[in-house]
Amino acid sequence: MTLDDYLLPSAGLDMGRILSCWAPLIPDGATVWLANQFGEPFLVYEDGSVHHFDPEGGAVEQVAESRDDFISLLGQEDNANQWFLIPLVEEARAAGMTLGPGQCYGFAQPTVLGGDYALSNVRVKTMDEYFAFLADLHAQIRDVPDGAQVEIEWTD
Repeated sequence: MTLDDYLLPSAGLDMGRILSCWAPLIPDGATVWLANQFGEPFLVYEDGSVHHFDPEGGAVEQVAESRDDFISLLGQEDNANQWFLIPLVEEARAAGMTLGPGQCYGFAQPTVLGGDYALSNVRVKTMDEYFAFLADLHAQIRDVPDGAQVEIEWTD
């Protein structure tokens, strides 16, 4: 398998629209370069640096100085597995979870609320709805201190 096997196909995806609910975290001029199958995009900023947007954690982190730097870092340590969640994608595929157009893998219980990075917590999600849900969730909990208890009722 190649890295392309762990990317979302860009055809037909309007990542600008999907990410619009996260605009405060993503600066103007940033472009989506690629996205893993959990929908997490890698953004290229105007200075050429590459950033990973984690909608589960509600955070953007610089991962490379440039696209070339990113490609060279893929082969180091466990970067590819971490950035593209390769082991979890493999498990989801083996369990028969396949993605259709506009879909990504996501977590039934968001990891920011204690959900596990485990197959038992993975579902196929519609990207529009999933990203909007996570943005709304983060807006509601943004001022809650780490470790504080929140009460949320889950329905599947």
